[in-house]
Amino acid sequence: ALVTILGAMIGLMAAVFWMRNTIPAYTATMVVGPTAQLGLAGMGVRMPTALDGNSQSRGEQHAEERVSDFEHFRHLLISPQVVSVISRDEPFMQRLLPHRWRADDQRWQPSETDHDQRLTNWLRGTSDPVVSPVSPNLGRRQPFTSVYGADGHYLAGWLATKLAVRRIGESAMYAVSIRHADRDVAMQLLNRLFDGADRLLREEAKRRVDIQVAHLERQMQRTDIAINRLGMSELLARELQTSLMLGVDLPFSADMIEPPQAPTVADWPAPLPIAGISMLAGGALAFALGFAWI
Repeated sequence: ALVTILGAMIGLMAAVFWMRNTIPAYTATMVVGPTAQLGLAGMGVRMPTALDGNSQSRGEQHAEERVSDFEHFRHLLISPQVVSVISRDEPFMQRLLPHRWRADDQRWQPSETDHDQRLTNWLRGTSDPVVSPVSPNLGRRQPFTSVYGADGHYLAGWLATKLAVRRIGESAMYAVSIRHADRDVAMQLLNRLFDGADRLLREEAKRRVDIQVAHLERQMQRTDIAINRLGMSELLARELQTSLMLGVDLPFSADMIEPPQAPTVADWPAPLPIAGISMLAGGALAFALGFAWI
């Protein structure tokens, strides 16, 4: 019994030592979902669509390949296209990745200096860096994009291991959360990811609508048949209506149901569960060693 109690106390002291030498982190969470079409908050369909009574809006109910704007949004949330814009903000990147930023030298630590990258290069039989070499014309202080590349692949890979996307029950809403030592940075990052993905989809939709409008206008100038011009004018009116609605200052592909929020007190590491598990593990180990010694 004394050995078990001693082992539990040693486990508790080890847990306290680890927690006091670990940087606490905050978990920021936002809730997103597809743009609502019912109720006053939804205000109907955002984009004009052709109604078909035989068709169904849910792609998962068909064997056909259908992807909604919200599914595009979830995929683009941590895509290199979106995070490459964030990586150009040098002050924000220094706060987001402080373990990569050497404040004393005012420079970024390249990824090829990591132990896992060195092992990978040794197994490949090459010492070439993963990203493009740093330009010598930038001087000593080089931006994040010059060291890790401007394509956003490094930051997207880092976010893929940090960002958690969890579906809420059986609903179409998703909770997106990330844990970071800086509470403000975590909430700003979620806001930037949401705005970047939604803006990218809006710009793509606007580009496609403009191409379709220009094509219909050219075809109307070439045809002289009245019935064909009538059909094209209806299509053109619908595309112009879509182009007009794309200019409305409302979310295009997803609604932010709950904006990013984080507790005012760091929630990781949780002291009580870690202390309890450490005491239990230390006591069990000490009991096993004591029993083996006896």
